[in-house]
Amino acid sequence: MNGLKADGSFVGNGKTVGKRERKENTSAKIFIATVLIIILAISSMVFLLQGTQFKNLGGITATSAYRTVNTDIRKGYKQPTVCFSGYFVVAYYNDSGYLNVTSINSTTGNQVSGFPKTISTDADKYRRTAIATDGAYDLVVWRLNSNGSLYGKFLNTDGSIDSNRSTFQINDSAITVGRTDFDVVGIPRLNMFVVVWSDGGYRNHYRVINDTTPVSMGKVGAISNDTNSHARNQIGYDSTTGNVMFVWRRLNSTEDNTYNTTGRIFNINTSNHTLSPVTDDFTIGDGCAANTQYDYPSIAGGGGYFFVTYTDSKSPYNIYGRVVNANNSSMTQTFEIDSTVASGKSFLGVAYNGTDFVVAWTNSSYDIVARNYDSGGNPTTEIRTIAGTSDSEETQDVAYDSSHKTYYFVWYDYTNGHDYGSLWTESEYIPEFTWILMPVIALLGAFTIRRYLE
Repeated sequence: MNGLKADGSFVGNGKTVGKRERKENTSAKIFIATVLIIILAISSMVFLLQGTQFKNLGGITATSAYRTVNTDIRKGYKQPTVCFSGYFVVAYYNDSGYLNVTSINSTTGNQVSGFPKTISTDADKYRRTAIATDGAYDLVVWRLNSNGSLYGKFLNTDGSIDSNRSTFQINDSAITVGRTDFDVVGIPRLNMFVVVWSDGGYRNHYRVINDTTPVSMGKVGAISNDTNSHARNQIGYDSTTGNVMFVWRRLNSTEDNTYNTTGRIFNINTSNHTLSPVTDDFTIGDGCAANTQYDYPSIAGGGGYFFVTYTDSKSPYNIYGRVVNANNSSMTQTFEIDSTVASGKSFLGVAYNGTDFVVAWTNSSYDIVARNYDSGGNPTTEIRTIAGTSDSEETQDVAYDSSHKTYYFVWYDYTNGHDYGSLWTESEYIPEFTWILMPVIALLGAFTIRRYLE
């Protein structure tokens, strides 16, 4: 006989186990089960992180330190651009020269099913397309090959085409669009966009696009009264002050073909969606004084500041930055972002993450690298490699998702002719995976406890 059950005890094999001892044994089993669950949870998390190929590069701080996945968007052409509007929406030219958009999940880095979508089959692939969001819709802007005018198309925030509004022309017929660069910025609190471009005479202009059905637009306005050549226009928006800032390359025609990086700040009238100047034109990078060509200005706004970068088009192609007060154009001292880079001939990617500005550029090895800076122009991370293959990578951009604290970098691989993207996160833990992991641990834990208590 193996054992008999009696009142208050179990008798078997010559031993009698009382209630207190049985309770102590049960407590010990619960303790052991709890320890096992903790070990299981930690082991599962480590396995998860290794399985998704997170990398902490160079011992840098946690901000943007972890890469989750790289995505081959497809064979294409230079200068992909990206914005965030619930998804990372990328605008790029494919290998046929068509303007496409694709949508990227901001927690997995995977392309959304049903993409890419073709926006235009007659876009000027030699000009950088531009994309922005106002929180309700995205707007993609491009120059048309057939007539040289600037066009726009509204997208839903998942990157799908808004079927309620047709493609529309942005410039008036009397004000042409030169073969220079243009840009667009979204104003979320006002559901509007501001587009900037240069005409055939290299004078820069802007126009307000209202997010309405049908599309309504303000009058074309002049940015500067200066008569010198203006090109490489870019625009940033600061939600703290409600101001926008235009930056451009100014040709100093009387100073031996040098370029300045120039800017001007405007305020948005919230009642009628018009712009009024806050400052006059002001010099950010003085190429005349340095006897060089400061080119390709890039900008992002946030926290009451505008972060401006520009490149030296002459060897050694240094990259510089300045932070501009969004209220009055006072500036930090010029600081060097990188020296002796591969080339000073592309815009940098700049985005605001709620605290810092992240800057992406091409280094001397033709790798895409990035670094974070505070509003004083001080680096808050080390330089990290975003794309570091043996190929030549260039023409980068970046956007930020504040909800999941993820960045998405895009660039063009000159060697194999593909556009790529890379999702990075500020944390080791991605929400997309966490919700899957927790139920698994709970089930395993319940099973383990049951086994130990039997």
